[in-house]
Amino acid sequence: MDDQEKRTLDMFKRVRDLDAAHDNLFPAGTLGRDLFDTIGGVINDLDGFASAESEGEGTARQGTISKATAKAAINEDLGIFRRTARSMSGVIPGIEEKFPLPYKLDGQELVAAARAALAVAVEHKAEFIRREVQERVYQDLETNLAAYEAALTSQNTGKGARQEAGVSIDAAIDLGMDTLHQLDPIFRNKVHNNPALLAAWLSAKRIERAPRRNKTNKPPTPATPKE
Repeated sequence: MDDQEKRTLDMFKRVRDLDAAHDNLFPAGTLGRDLFDTIGGVINDLDGFASAESEGEGTARQGTISKATAKAAINEDLGIFRRTARSMSGVIPGIEEKFPLPYKLDGQELVAAARAALAVAVEHKAEFIRREVQERVYQDLETNLAAYEAALTSQNTGKGARQEAGVSIDAAIDLGMDTLHQLDPIFRNKVHNNPALLAAWLSAKRIERAPRRNKTNKPPTPATPKE
């Protein structure tokens, strides 16, 4: 949730708490009680959506970190094949071009390029092994590709969950604000002879403003001495 959404949620909670402190004002079956109950449901939903959004953001962030680590390892593995393939061009013309270093590629493009290169490396495995490319490089590239794809899935899943939660937060806030719009005159009509409770209501339903940023305190410009 962004700061504005958090301040709106805080406002809904103040409204709920005011109702809880004066729960005898609107008995069951009245429109006021139904609207306060709706506000309570909105609060519960927003708390859940905020948690889901935060979890999704964390999943996406971890996926991004893991993906970067796996990508670096993939490029290192491909670099070994490319360096070796460069010396094999006299025996297998054009093989060097089969091993690009896809630093600028990402996502499925990177996976496709790396798997195509691995297939060529497997096809000419005897020649690579003869040139001291270790068997583990083949295994490492497979492992790193799997890790990259898993991280990519995690990143996309986290982003999707975060976006879905964000849409749900917007919808819940819209419902809450519409409910409050209906509830406001009902509450005012109910307590119009009670100035203290009316003031408490007006305070509770006000969304706090974002704090102002302090401007950088610049040292005063020294006065130019008079001659």
